[in-house]
Amino acid sequence: MSINDWQVHLYMSDIEVIIQQGLQQNLNEDVFSVVYKNKKLWVKKARKTGSRRFHKLVYSIYKHPLIIPVENKDLKQAVAHESSKIQRLYKLGISVPKVIKTTNEYFILEDCGPTVNDLMHKQLVDNPMDLFEKIIIELATLHNLKEFHGSSQIKNFTYTDSQVYFIDFEESFNKKVAIEELQFRDLFLFLLSLSRLNIEVDYEKLLQKYIALTHNEKIIDKFHTLIAKVSFLMKLIKNKTIWKLLDNDTKGIYKLLLQLKEINP
Repeated sequence: MSINDWQVHLYMSDIEVIIQQGLQQNLNEDVFSVVYKNKKLWVKKARKTGSRRFHKLVYSIYKHPLIIPVENKDLKQAVAHESSKIQRLYKLGISVPKVIKTTNEYFILEDCGPTVNDLMHKQLVDNPMDLFEKIIIELATLHNLKEFHGSSQIKNFTYTDSQVYFIDFEESFNKKVAIEELQFRDLFLFLLSLSRLNIEVDYEKLLQKYIALTHNEKIIDKFHTLIAKVSFLMKLIKNKTIWKLLDNDTKGIYKLLLQLKEINP
């Protein structure tokens, strides 16, 4: 360590020294972990958010909640938005990590276990449907508070000590977008992430659980409306030649919509 480095460290707290070392060791990582006083913490660097012009153009034409463009935020705005939202939800009793420290460049979170996505792919979940129901309960709790997640895929839920936690709140949207549209988007993204697991999922059971908790009985109608709008495309996708050309995300959406189509309102 040079004399200049030593002088800088002299005026920094122990945790700041550890974070600075972590930043230097993880130059290409947006999120990394450190250990402080035998506890694992996560550091998330600032990163810009936004949608491309074509995305915005498509949304201006179709106005569908599943393609709502993300708001543009610079590095400082992105850190401020996500850290403040997590802190606000924490005070409301939502299961999110505690924010330890926030700067203009990064913020620090407590560890809340591995992601559900990792647990599923490593086959560490004995009863997946039980875990998915716990996520639905947390999502319904969030929605009942007139809130939304923004990126509610299983990679953005963690699980430890029988408790589900939300992570990754960097996405924000135009304030004119109705909260009901954003909540519908949350639910669709969650179900879509389950469809990629290649396991049997009882979507009707999950939706009925959500309806029972939120009293949002129109949610299945919204899925049926979506299916009706893309019915022509779904017929085209049946063609074997076209199917071979599709990416996995499109195939996943198709398979999910087929199953949701069978659920009665």
